[in-house]
Amino acid sequence: GAGDNAGIGLAERVDGQWLRRSDPILAPEQDWESGMLAHPSLLVEKDLGRTLLFYVAGENRAAIGVAASDMDAVVFERLSQTPVFEPQPWNDTTFLPLSGASAYLSFSPLGRPIYGIYYSRQGAIGYAAGFEPTHFDELQVNPLLEQSGYNLEGPMRAGDYLFHSRNLKQYNPSKGRVIGAATFSKVLSLDLFIE
Repeated sequence: GAGDNAGIGLAERVDGQWLRRSDPILAPEQDWESGMLAHPSLLVEKDLGRTLLFYVAGENRAAIGVAASDMDAVVFERLSQTPVFEPQPWNDTTFLPLSGASAYLSFSPLGRPIYGIYYSRQGAIGYAAGFEPTHFDELQVNPLLEQSGYNLEGPMRAGDYLFHSRNLKQYNPSKGRVIGAATFSKVLSLDLFIE
């Protein structure tokens, strides 16, 4: 979403074309969500027959909420009337809004679900996790990933990789952005440029 009171929309593929629904599937309703909803991240729980929608909300995009739907992912209801996660500042600098968030689901060796959220703020990426989709604890060593001189945004986990967009602050933004990748052991650079 973009603009005042913008929500999260849905587009469906019909006869080879994407058609946007006129009404949002989720719009700001709670006091803490004032302003807009942004950065949707879907998580499918097949065993429970539901789809979770995590989103960044509020005028300052300072917190993350969650809503749930059946497997059709058309009608969503909030699982919590309050944020499920509000990141704490990493240092004494001025607070900056969240610039991306991505949820994923993994399982412990005993089969217990672990919900994780990677989020970007202040040019770095942090991580939080919980055993329920309505409560997350922040990793004490956040930020998890940062590179001096780079602005890391829009994290997304795929398998063992954490993808993100980045650019060099000292270069002209017209040079575009590059997709970066990291694993738990090293930072990678991919040659996929976005102009």
